[in-house]
Amino acid sequence: MALIAQLRAARARGASPQELDAIRQQQANLAIELANAGSDLSLVNAGVPDGAYTPRPVRNGLLAFFAALFLGVIAALARDRLVPRVSNPREVSRLLGLPLLVGVPFVHRRFGRRPKLLRAVANEAYQTLQASVRFHLPATKQQVILVTSSVEGEGKTSVAAGLARSLARVGQKTLLISGDLRFPTLHELFETPLAPGLSDILVAASNNGAGPGTVSAAIDESVQTVFGGVGDNLHVIPSGTRVADPAKLLFSDALPAFFGALEQREYQYVIVDGPPLLGIADSHALARTVDSVIVVSRLDRATLEDLTELRDMLERLEVHALGVVVVGARRSIAYAYAGAASAREGRPRGRVSA
Repeated sequence: MALIAQLRAARARGASPQELDAIRQQQANLAIELANAGSDLSLVNAGVPDGAYTPRPVRNGLLAFFAALFLGVIAALARDRLVPRVSNPREVSRLLGLPLLVGVPFVHRRFGRRPKLLRAVANEAYQTLQASVRFHLPATKQQVILVTSSVEGEGKTSVAAGLARSLARVGQKTLLISGDLRFPTLHELFETPLAPGLSDILVAASNNGAGPGTVSAAIDESVQTVFGGVGDNLHVIPSGTRVADPAKLLFSDALPAFFGALEQREYQYVIVDGPPLLGIADSHALARTVDSVIVVSRLDRATLEDLTELRDMLERLEVHALGVVVVGARRSIAYAYAGAASAREGRPRGRVSA
């Protein structure tokens, strides 16, 4: 409207044609701008909402739960990485103050299957271990050896079974006992029944009036022969029927009575797969009864705190610790075993995936 009034005033005063054209050009530009602005406008018919968009307690709770779970996993992984750990078998040996008996290579599964060379690699390690055991503990009398670890999951059961098999292969009459009465796995390894076993023998020995004949009969009922390349040299006693208080049973007079009955048998080596030394007292009773102790330590599980506490525990128990077996040895040890195994089998030396 202002431009129209300005145009009329210019005509009334007799403005020049150039001034009138300038005003008309401004009117045209303004009309174009108004047309363009109008094309971007649209009418929206907003409906009435059914409910409030926020807050939504269920949705917000689920989002908070998954966020907290994610942060917890990240924190646990970070904490695990920050825990001081050992890096090689020699460091484990130094921290425990024990000689390194052997390093057992750890070979990962591939596509759910173990590499074919794993059995040969493990056999080499356990053959070295049995040779060391026979050198330090000659079978001039029955030798009872406890295989234990600082915490659960370090491979003590596999080491005990591998040592027992290796001793049996070289002609040593060997008895393997599952001394872990809380979380036994030895019977699964050999595919034997859980019971009767050690707990049943100890219960029989602890009954009033139980004599040597009762204990011997319970042993005969529990012993199972293992075949497969070892002849009749390897026998196994599983852990037996689960009991409410394993520590009470192990600290009773039944344990010495059991080992006293075993002395009358022809076994040259008795290998006991015991529970971990830290956290529970079960292995303390076994450690004080056997002749020697072998400690198993796994590199990716052993911490400086656990190893230091284990060393102090062995000193307090005043047991004869034969040495340490390190599970998860690095490539240099694994390659040496693999090369020896390949040479015996007539194959070229090759590397083992670690």
